[in-house]
Amino acid sequence: MDQVNPEFRKKILIVVAIACGILAALLGRAYIADKEAAVAKQMALLKQREAKELAAKQHNKVSVLVAARNITPGVPILPEDLTSREVPEEFLQPGAIRSSINIVGMLVQTPIIPGEQILRTKLGAPPEKPKILSEITPKGKRAVPVVVDNITSLAGLLQPGDYVDALAIITPPQGSYLYALAVDNTSGGQQASKNESKLVTLPLFQNILVLAVGSEMGPAASGPRGDKSKEKAKGSDNTVTMSLSPQEAALVSFIQEQGKIRLVMRSNSDVAQTKVDPVNWDNLFDYLYPKAKDLGGKPPATVEIYRGLQKEVIPLSEGKKK
Repeated sequence: MDQVNPEFRKKILIVVAIACGILAALLGRAYIADKEAAVAKQMALLKQREAKELAAKQHNKVSVLVAARNITPGVPILPEDLTSREVPEEFLQPGAIRSSINIVGMLVQTPIIPGEQILRTKLGAPPEKPKILSEITPKGKRAVPVVVDNITSLAGLLQPGDYVDALAIITPPQGSYLYALAVDNTSGGQQASKNESKLVTLPLFQNILVLAVGSEMGPAASGPRGDKSKEKAKGSDNTVTMSLSPQEAALVSFIQEQGKIRLVMRSNSDVAQTKVDPVNWDNLFDYLYPKAKDLGGKPPATVEIYRGLQKEVIPLSEGKKK
């Protein structure tokens, strides 16, 4: 009995090993099943929690501003451009403006379509309040509206903030100093007849600041001229408002009752005052034909005018073409 057949012992060991393997496999499978069940339970709990949070967010709605119509860039927002809408908190876009914030008057930077939430990134600062004429008039100056004869030809070119020279076109009374300047020098100093009138162009002012053209105003250039910003002058109003001293304002008022005023545009970098003589027919011909004095002081009988490649000869005495 004590001696067991070796073959039988070998078989018993094999059977025990197989049984242990089966038992280990069953235990491992049970362990894995328990882990899978635990993970599935955790996933189910997580999904339930997310569902509750989503339901809470959908239940918690917020009021946000949306566009009531198309809003184009560069224009201020008007009350009729906006409406409020309640949206779930999860649908609230970053930077969206709540309905309790007033944004009327702010500038739109990018297009906004109807129903779109109004975002801070699409809005700019409101435009500056337009200044009144008294605010842009430099200290010690007067804002003087002047009816200018050549404003039509300067329309769109002359702008608030420009600097100009002013010319006066008048007929001085006989016996005055200006009338003496206008007397025909080619007549050898002979006095003009009593009924003869002499038109003369006088340099009135130089380097005058333009405050407004028509109803369009611009900032007064208190610093370098290159630093000022210009705004396009609109309309065809022939009134230009200039910055003048009180004495200059009185002179302009007088000149406007006697004749016409014309403006000449200056360079922004030119601030020099240049001596300019009054102009009449005599010194006009002296300037155009300086050699006429050597010929007895008589201007040429004709004037040559070139239009492209065509040449016209106009007699000064007859006023007709040859």
